[in-house]
Amino acid sequence: MYGENVIAGTKNEVLKKTFFYLALSMIPTVIAAMLGVNMHFELVMAAHPIMTVIAFLAVSFGLTYLISATENYAISLLGLFTFAFLWGLFLTGSLAYVLSGPNGAQVITLAAGGTGVILVAMSILATTIKRDLSRFGQFLFIGLLLVIVASLVNIFFAVPAVSLAISALCILIFSGYIVYDVNKVVRGGETNPVRAALQIYMDVINIFISLLNILGGRR
Repeated sequence: MYGENVIAGTKNEVLKKTFFYLALSMIPTVIAAMLGVNMHFELVMAAHPIMTVIAFLAVSFGLTYLISATENYAISLLGLFTFAFLWGLFLTGSLAYVLSGPNGAQVITLAAGGTGVILVAMSILATTIKRDLSRFGQFLFIGLLLVIVASLVNIFFAVPAVSLAISALCILIFSGYIVYDVNKVVRGGETNPVRAALQIYMDVINIFISLLNILGGRR
């Protein structure tokens, strides 16, 4: 009984740290997004789209590997916050587009609020589910691959209805990923709170982007 209580306490501590680091990671994201919008970083991205994406992906994968590989908390936290700052800059294009339309600020606020509601709801669901969801991750990954393929195809056809459908599917998939990632922490499958925060951060950011696409798209 004592051992079980210790294990449960450890899991709860990891979960608390995970959400604390997740909350902290939103600070550099917001700062970078505000800087990017005010400095019109979206113009740089539009002028060099391929180089921007390549550089972004290269640095993102590098930081992800650093956070996953290192056991040094200071270095992994620095990597997480740098990763969050980078994503804040990358959000500039979507944010600037929405802000250029009617009620842009309200749309962003609504998307952020909706993302928060989904995060809380899915996290509560994840903590109440007792079963192992490791197999669930395989279905989510297949769904994610299908979304990626559909997105690439729609680049050439640019069908608004398909874009909306893809964004809606992304919300469903990454909502599922929140349940999966939080449940993994609850069950002790993930004991590194920084790495867990990174995984949930990516779920949250993708939901936010998808909500922006749905709420702020002008068709």
